Amino acid sequence: MMTFDYTVSSDKPIETLLTDLEASLKDIQFGVLWPFNVKETLQNKGQDFDQDYYIYEVCNPPLAKKLLDRSNLAGAFLPCKLVIYESGDKRYITLPKPTKQFTMLDDPEIHQLAEEIEVKLIDALHKTV
Repeated sequence: MMTFDYTVSSDKPIETLLTDLEASLKDIQFGVLWPFNVKETLQNKGQDFDQDYYIYEVCNPPLAKKLLDRSNLAGAFLPCKLVIYESGDKRYITLPKPTKQFTMLDDPEIHQLAEEIEVKLIDALHKTV
């Protein structure tokens, strides 16, 4: 069965994992546009949520432009997301696969770009953990 995500695990402390992830993304010309600390936000809204949980929205501007030049609908899947969370004694980084998301757009060039993005992000995840 083909899953919609690609997930890696790490024994690194969450702070180290986040720092290393940002460095690995920078190496492939991806930047973190928005680091969302879910735990902090929910707690600030009065919700009892104690799990370290982050959502990073990441972007490579030249690749994003190529996608948007092909279809305005590509923006529905941009920026790419990474979910970083702690469960038990492990930390995880999950990438919703661009190759799964962009299949909804019937354009072979977009599918090729999605594959390129996915390969780059998976490589960054492996260099992080």
